[in-house]
Amino acid sequence: MGQSLGGYVSQAFIDLYPGEVCGFISIDSAPLKRKYYLAWEVKALHHTKGMYLSIPWALLKPWGVWGAAAIA
Repeated sequence: MGQSLGGYVSQAFIDLYPGEVCGFISIDSAPLKRKYYLAWEVKALHHTKGMYLSIPWALLKPWGVWGAAAIA
């Protein structure tokens, strides 16, 4: 079982040790394998660094928190 980054770690473990896991639950994690993505999505990843560099740090911090947190 993995949530967010933990889901990536779980998927990497499954790939490295096939047969050791009997199930997998992912919460808010994307698949690691490219076959699950459209070609344009993979190409868009090459522009991620430029996208983040274009956002001022003072905005990026609260946006990151807002996207990763829930208000109870």
